[in-house]
Amino acid sequence: MKTYRFACLFVLLPLMAGAATISDVSFRQDRATRVVTVNYALSNGGSPAYVTMEVLDGDGIAVASANLNIKSAVGDISQIDGHAVPDDGEMKTITWPVMDDWPDHLMTNASVRISAHSVDNPPPKLEYIYIDLSGGPDAASYPVVATFDVPDPTDITCVSNRLWMRRIEAGTFTQGSPSTEAGRNSNRESQHQVTLTKPFFAGVFEVTRAQYRLVMGSDPGNGSSLTCPVNNLMLYMLVGEGINPAVSNTVAEGSFFAKIREKTGMLFSLPTDAQWEYACRAGTTTPYNVETNATVALSSIAWYSGNASSKVHPVGQKTPNAWGLYDMHGNVFEFCRERILENLGSAARTDPLYKGEGGEGFVIRGGSAWQNAATCRSAQRNWRAASPSASGYSAGNTPNDGFRLWLTLE
Repeated sequence: MKTYRFACLFVLLPLMAGAATISDVSFRQDRATRVVTVNYALSNGGSPAYVTMEVLDGDGIAVASANLNIKSAVGDISQIDGHAVPDDGEMKTITWPVMDDWPDHLMTNASVRISAHSVDNPPPKLEYIYIDLSGGPDAASYPVVATFDVPDPTDITCVSNRLWMRRIEAGTFTQGSPSTEAGRNSNRESQHQVTLTKPFFAGVFEVTRAQYRLVMGSDPGNGSSLTCPVNNLMLYMLVGEGINPAVSNTVAEGSFFAKIREKTGMLFSLPTDAQWEYACRAGTTTPYNVETNATVALSSIAWYSGNASSKVHPVGQKTPNAWGLYDMHGNVFEFCRERILENLGSAARTDPLYKGEGGEGFVIRGGSAWQNAATCRSAQRNWRAASPSASGYSAGNTPNDGFRLWLTLE
């Protein structure tokens, strides 16, 4: 992975939001510790205000924010713990230990933007990031952009040269299916409580052929539109031959994840089995991520055997789930990063990750354009061999298989 360090050349930008204003901004960074200290004055008519900080690159694009990589800042800043900053006439201070949150970056022309918002008009939340792949496979880096914008699947950039991801908060849910659910695999879908303690970013869309090409130079897709999900994939193409991504977070040189990690400086990966189901359900408890059991509803959210004509379709054409994720059901199976554990049992789990070298293969989720409705359910768990040399390999399965990008926040 390419290594960077954070440098100390900044321009400081105040930002006005309603009546709340920022002024008299000053900055310093300790050369030894790299700790950033920002001072500013707040004016909001004597009322407290919410104050946030972002880091912008030389093009004015936000590349660091509370949702992404400003997590340890303390002092007169609201975005970490939500407290309002008083307007009491005193100078304000923010201290950010950059090396705790963002140790692998060097920026020599960055700027810091300080924003103030009245408490009755809180700042909008930075829920989305995207990876700018427009430089293609020969690019030295892929910028990761934090944004207030929402991806539009009809905008070709959202499914071609930008890899969009949405922040999903940590939480607790019931994994598995009830005994009354039609199509249930009783061995693989035992219900149990799962608590996920870390938020994560999940791909808004399945990775498309166009996006895969911009990283790898070519793709194994089957001649479908470049805005279709990349398919004909095997796990080794993503992480490397012989790599178990549950046991080690390392990836082999030349693999998809090796390239995208090197060019972003961030540990993008695949989801865990539990993370995938949590994100797919988006708070629902029914077989699909709409509050109904009727398969007629599946046609509105998924490409499956009932409407797909045995072929993949462009991503983002169906209705997303409540958390804005498209095609969680159908189109292509999506790889997870852990081995299949047949019987999950009924005991509660926290941040589960099955690392076993045993088992038949790696978890795949969501069903595909070739599968029936039951195979596309939120709780359905299947598996796939990692490579042609692995036990259980079947060449006939790979047209079903693709993936979605993931980033777990530590």
